[in-house]
Amino acid sequence: LESLKSRFMEKKIYTWTGSVLFAVNPYEDVSNLYTDTVRLNHFDKGLTHAIDPHPYSLADQMYRDLGSMKKNQSIENTVYG
Repeated sequence: LESLKSRFMEKKIYTWTGSVLFAVNPYEDVSNLYTDTVRLNHFDKGLTHAIDPHPYSLADQMYRDLGSMKKNQSIENTVYG
């Protein structure tokens, strides 16, 4: 929880915990997190922790796993509040 809180205070709403991506609602506009530049920065990097956590990384990894593992992939989205 401390990691989530400290990243949230830095305006970083996404946090990895292993291969699980947590998001905290900032209750403000975050459209800057979804630009083409951000998307391309996360393309073909998978779940590496060398770049900031983002759903684009998760989606990219799942897409690559779909091809290499030949198994269905899924995302679970849970909302609390």
